[in-house]
Amino acid sequence: MFQLPDKPPYESVKPRGKGRPSTHPIDQLRTRLWFHVITPQSGLLTSYAIEKALADNQLQRDASGVFRPSKWDQYRKGMKIPDDRR
Repeated sequence: MFQLPDKPPYESVKPRGKGRPSTHPIDQLRTRLWFHVITPQSGLLTSYAIEKALADNQLQRDASGVFRPSKWDQYRKGMKIPDDRR
């Protein structure tokens, strides 16, 4: 008979010591899926285009190019998880 584990699997991920805890692989996959679902719905093709549309005031331009936070690139890669605090 099938028996449920005592702890959910996401509780088995432990921080590596000081600093931020590791991001769970499921959260990374969820974020990548979320990004790839909203990209075509937005009508914008790249993470840069989305960032420019939503946070144009954070883009800084000078003679050598554009400097930006690259937050949406991190969402695309699953390295950053969106939250509702900002």
